[in-house]
Amino acid sequence: MGYEVISNDSLYSSFVVNKALIENKGVLLTETEIMKFQTVDDSGLREKLRWLDNSLYYDFEIDELSKLVAHSLKLKTYKKYLLQTLIRRAMIRKLPYSRMNIDWNNILKLRDEEYSYEKYGRRRAYHNEPFINHVLTDLESYNAAVFDNQRDNKAYQIRERVKRKTMRITGS
Repeated sequence: MGYEVISNDSLYSSFVVNKALIENKGVLLTETEIMKFQTVDDSGLREKLRWLDNSLYYDFEIDELSKLVAHSLKLKTYKKYLLQTLIRRAMIRKLPYSRMNIDWNNILKLRDEEYSYEKYGRRRAYHNEPFINHVLTDLESYNAAVFDNQRDNKAYQIRERVKRKTMRITGS
């Protein structure tokens, strides 16, 4: 429609999506570039993500996640934001009902494919797929979402708090 889009979000995950899909005019990511994550040193990210261990994801999944995140931080330009957007999507996809507010005991139960089949009549194997499988599955559609609308779109993450002036109304 010819609009210039300016986004601002203090939430980093939203900022990343906006950078990857609104500001980015044509930088795409390849499977080959993504797969280099396997050889990346996670540079201590494993410890920073430990809070997710047996809270949202299994221990071995945190190892994979920390390597993916560390790799994304080494990428340049919009490739970094595209990979982080794909990681975000994979993290959501692995959780039952795509919700981060389910406790660990329920996550374990709902990720049990036999329980899922018995209770709901279907297996939810996608919850147990590695992060990389989700990333690669969504790669083509996320690359396809990148386009140039011939405008100088911008994504910001301005975290400044705006001080509001308050007016006190008194009766006379």
